[in-house]
Order: sequence, then C-alpha cells, then structure tokens
Amino acid sequence: MRTREKGSSEKYSRKRNKMIITSDLIHLIFVVLFLGRSLVKASISDFKTRKVPINTWNFVVYIALPISMITIGLKMMDGRIDITNPLQHTYLFFTAIFILFIGILSWCSPNKNIGAGGADFIALMLIILTSISIDIYLPFAFIIVFILCSIATIIITLLLINKKGFVIPLIVTISIAYFISIGFYIFNGFSAFFVI
Repeated sequence: MRTREKGSSEKYSRKRNKMIITSDLIHLIFVVLFLGRSLVKASISDFKTRKVPINTWNFVVYIALPISMITIGLKMMDGRIDITNPLQHTYLFFTAIFILFIGILSWCSPNKNIGAGGADFIALMLIILTSISIDIYLPFAFIIVFILCSIATIIITLLLINKKGFVIPLIVTISIAYFISIGFYIFNGFSAFFVI
C-alpha cells in the first residue's frame, strides 16, 4: 500500500514539475518577446529622434506586466519566491537600492542633464519587475551586466564623441544589457543564480 502511495506521489511530483517548467518557459518567451519588441522600438526611436513615444510601452504595461505580477504572486504562494529567505532577501535588497538610485537620477535628469530620462527609467522598471517573475535572481544579473555595458558605453563614447559627435542613448545600453542577461539566464541552464 505504501509502495503504491509513494509511486503515485512521485508520479504526481514529476507531472507537476513538468507543468511548472513548461509554464515558466512559455512565460519567458512571452515576456522577452513583448519587452524585447518595445526595447528595440524605443532604442531606434531614441537613436533617431532622441525621443521615445509613451505608447512604445503599451504592450508591456497592459499585457506583459500584469501577467508578470500574477506570476510573482503565484510563485510566492508556491514558495518559489520567499522574501523571508536570507539569500533572496539580499539579492532583492541590492535590486531595490539600484531602483532607488536610478529613480533619483531620473528625477534629477531634466534639470541637471544626468542622462537617465523618463524612457530609461520606465525601461529599467519594466525589466526589473518582469525579470522577477522569470527568476528571483535575474534582476541582479541584469544590473551587473547593465553596469558593465554602461562602462563600455562610456569608453566608446569618449573615444568617438570628439571625432563624429557620436552619442549612444542610454536606452540602447539598457536593451543590450537586457538581452545579454537573458542569454546568460538561458545558457546558465535557465537559472540566473550566481554568488555575489
């Protein structure tokens, strides 16, 4: 009797894990397609006109973001996201500090020309929020890649700006960092975890 119960339990567990993996994969594809499309459009618009129309983000804000919020809620109920977990708490803390810092830059930008405009802040917020729904550690992975890409962008700009008046919009750097972090997540076995 116990053998049957154990076999039934293992079968249910395998089936459940398979359903979780499938739903996570569908969610990943869905979010990356919607957000990726918006990031590419925003990058092209910013590069050409230095402006990003607010409707660029419609698909993400009205479709992908609500679904991501629901996914986060479901993962919290399922225990896969646990804010009381010390490790997850640490990664989320660093992510929150980054959001606060970017928010301050965005607020100061119109008056002090710091370079983190409204579209940049929107893009970063959407990336952070939708990334949490994919993997609790993905936002931090994105932040690390974004910092490295920003340093590379500054170096490239300093080398070329005097020669050609060449400036790389921040939204382009954000987009590149996002696609690299997603690539890391996929090639790391659909896991964004790494030790700080």
